[in-house]
Amino acid sequence: MPFFDFKCDSCGHRFTVRVSNQEKEKVTCPECGASHPRQIFTPFAIGGKSGSVAGPSESCSGCNQRGGFG
Repeated sequence: MPFFDFKCDSCGHRFTVRVSNQEKEKVTCPECGASHPRQIFTPFAIGGKSGSVAGPSESCSGCNQRGGFG
């Protein structure tokens, strides 16, 4: 299931919820209980230098080999 970011228009609380795409319309604010918080779109960020393409590093322990995924 994906994560979605929301902001409550009633209290201003920002929060992230892991919910299916079909169920995101039923999300309520965990802070004040208001229904239908506004979905916000945040940039996807990973470490690295600004303007550079992210890729495996020397410390990549999740890859079998540098530059490979399996």
